[in-house]
Amino acid sequence: MFHKAAPARTLFAAIATVGLLSGCATRTAIVASDASIWNDKMAIIGIAVAPMPKGDTYKSGAQGFLDLAINAAAASDLTTHLESFDSRAFQQVQLQLADKLKARGLTVKIVPGVVDPAQYPEMSSSSKGKYIALRDYSALQRSDGIDRLLLLSLDQVGTSRTYFGFAPTSPPIAVAKASGQMVDLKTGKILWSTSSLRNQSVTPPWDQPPSYPNIDSAIATAIVGAGNAVVSDLAY
Repeated sequence: MFHKAAPARTLFAAIATVGLLSGCATRTAIVASDASIWNDKMAIIGIAVAPMPKGDTYKSGAQGFLDLAINAAAASDLTTHLESFDSRAFQQVQLQLADKLKARGLTVKIVPGVVDPAQYPEMSSSSKGKYIALRDYSALQRSDGIDRLLLLSLDQVGTSRTYFGFAPTSPPIAVAKASGQMVDLKTGKILWSTSSLRNQSVTPPWDQPPSYPNIDSAIATAIVGAGNAVVSDLAY
């Protein structure tokens, strides 16, 4: 039996929620740390950071086409502010993990600059699999002298707010989603992968244009929380 198509409002509610919870395409699965990470202390682990994302205002709830347009316009000042939010504090995760892995006797190297997955070719079809990285990072083995890539990514950052139609049903909360993935550069195998989404309430008042200091402070806290979760998942 066929069912009537869901109203646009319901569809967009689902889309808005998925947009916040989905990650970037640098991971294929959440993978517990492989024993080889700790057993092979001679393998050089290069710790790198992916490019920082632009901040955004994420919206969820029952919204139709017109509602989405109205809500986007109402949040435009905050959206513009968040697009230039400085998320570089996330890079401290790189140093935190380096210290923890060195303390456990592993060989670690900081990869300078950023590693952008989009700049690397996709894995060949013959190599693809559930626990194989989507991108071929083997060039880093030659250019940076590393055996394994530990790539850290701040996937999403900004605020989240719920709506019913064009009426907000909650104040904005700060959100940050971070992930980490370790890849064997010879085989492309994912040795470890994790992801963490953190929410942080904003101290009132939140509507403080043009600088939105209370929102910025909450986002910074969310970034630290997401980053710490990634660190503790691998090097608890």
